Amino acid sequence: MREQWKNEKLHLHEALLRWGHHECQNVHDKVYELVGLAVETSLEIDLSMSIVDLFEEVLRVEKGKIHAHGYRCSRDCTARLRSILGLREDARAQQVEIGFVKRYKE
Repeated sequence: MREQWKNEKLHLHEALLRWGHHECQNVHDKVYELVGLAVETSLEIDLSMSIVDLFEEVLRVEKGKIHAHGYRCSRDCTARLRSILGLREDARAQQVEIGFVKRYKE
């Protein structure tokens, strides 16, 4: 079973959804350690970026891949990513999420 995931090609948002619940002291590390496992990501590593900005950047670079799964998946995925990054109660992150989901049809 373990060999199976080693050969899987995951996009960054998929890796975060799969392994993002694991404990990590620094949220930046949680995201950036998975960049190495992800395929086709252009996420730049910037430790000075706020967590909300990092959330927004992950959504920006993964937009087409997330939206390709449909509206409902886009909505659910962004909500789960926001929670994984510890932004469940952050008002600005909620606005980023709402804006991302609204742009689904663009």
